[in-house]
This record gives sequence, structure tokens and C-alpha cells, in this order.
Amino acid sequence: MSFVYLNCLDVVRTTQFDTLAQFTDFVQNPWLLVGDWNSYLSLEDKQGRRPVSQSQTRELGQLVNTTCLSEIPLIGFPYTWNNRQIGPNRIEAKLDRFFSNTDWFSLYPRAVVRSEFLASSDHRAIILYTDDFKPSNKRPLRFEALWDLQRALKFWNKNCVGNIFRRIEEIHGILSTLYQVPPTLRDDAWFLTEKHHIATLRKLNHQEELLWQQKSRSNWYVHGDRNTKFFHLTTVKRRARNVIKAINAGGLTLTEEVDIGREFLRVYKDIFLSQHLPNATEYLVPISNRVST
Repeated sequence: MSFVYLNCLDVVRTTQFDTLAQFTDFVQNPWLLVGDWNSYLSLEDKQGRRPVSQSQTRELGQLVNTTCLSEIPLIGFPYTWNNRQIGPNRIEAKLDRFFSNTDWFSLYPRAVVRSEFLASSDHRAIILYTDDFKPSNKRPLRFEALWDLQRALKFWNKNCVGNIFRRIEEIHGILSTLYQVPPTLRDDAWFLTEKHHIATLRKLNHQEELLWQQKSRSNWYVHGDRNTKFFHLTTVKRRARNVIKAINAGGLTLTEEVDIGREFLRVYKDIFLSQHLPNATEYLVPISNRVST
């Protein structure tokens, strides 16, 4: 596994691309690359301000094509970075990616990457699932000793903290709804709302980390580092198998099996019960032209 950070300066980044291309010739084992590529792969990888040009996609596209790397598909919000500006100055882009060679892909053909919500960084965390991603139902919050005083904690947990997992899900839902608003319609109130909920999410994430730390009985906690995933995995082992991981329905990402099934049923009913069947070419418009061997 290799961690990649490509420079923002074009001259330096070009040299880094050349080095990566040469290095792939010596890799004989399954290989996974992840990082901030500071590059675009398609014209849809950015929204806000100046659009992506074809020349900006050339270097990363050439590396992928010449080295036979495959991008692991991203589900969830399509952009992994934003400049934290408000109004027309807001820029969002897909800069962070996972790539693998064919040997790695043959071992984990159903791997996906999910983007999490922004908290303290201007980059979203991207989490790799080597098997299908399937959200799990959180168990109800039980009493955990975040503080030593049991009576004070019970009162504070009930009246102030509440169900941490439920509140995190609520904030995720609010942010998901916010990000469906087109950039041209985002006013000052939108950006203030986003800022408020991100701050709340950051606080809840810290509380969740303390919770998983105590549940896992682990001594590997490092102050200032987000290790929630580590503590979570030491406590719960869950593997969900679902061929269809997620679908996009009108700008909303559906991951629940029931919701996915209903959406498929609705679409096919519209197709087969329609009095005026649409031209098949309409469905081919969103598909990018690509030649593969």
C-alpha cells in the first residue's frame, strides 16, 4: 500500500507522475494507492469557479491508462475537498482517490470507498471497504463512563448528550439535504447553517471516539488523533454482502435495500407503463465515451 501526495505546483507534480509511472514497472504484488492527487480525472471532478479543462485531466488519466490502474468506486458525496469559502467563491473538487492494480482488484473486486462528512479538515475522510458497504443499524446508546461520576454522567447523558449515534445520523441527514442545494442557490444563511452543523458534528465525533475507546478497552488511544475506526473494529465485526451497494436517485444516494428496491420498481414501472416510450439514446447521454481493451 502506498500513500500519495502530489504537489500543487504543475512542474513538481509532473515529475511525481513520471516517478510513479516508472515505479509501477517494479511492482509484482497486489498494490493499493491512496492519497491527495491534486489532479482531476474527468471534467465532473470539480464544481465552482472555473471548470476543469481537458489538459487538467491529462496527467492523471495518462498514468491510469499506461499503468492499468483502476479507481475504486466512490459512493456518497462526490467531492472530497472544498475551500471552505462561502457564496460564489466556494469550490468543491474530487482530489482524494483510491487506485489499485489488477492483482489487488482480483482479490477485492467488490471494494468501494465511502466519503465521510467534513469536520476539522478541508478534506473529507475516505474509507475503504474491501467488501460491500452496507450501513448498519446502531444499537441504542448504553451507559458508558465518559466521566467518573456515575450519577452526574447519567443526568448529563440523558439531558445533554442524548443518543450520540442518533444525533450524528441526524446531522448527516441535515448536511446531506444541504449539499443537494445547487451552488447557485447557496446564500449566506446556507453557509452559516453548514458551518454550525459541521462544528456540531466535530464535537459529536469526539464524543463517539471516547465512547468506542471505553467499549473496546483499548490502550491505543492517541490524543489528538481520530481513531474511531480502530476502536469500532475492535468492538464490532460486521460484513454486509450486497451486490448493489448504492444508487443515485434524483441527487440522493440510496443505500438501504428497501429504498433501492423501491426505486428500481418505480423506474421500471415508468418505463414499461408509459404510453410514449422514450428513445433509448436518452439513457446513453450520461455515459462517458471510453475505449477499453
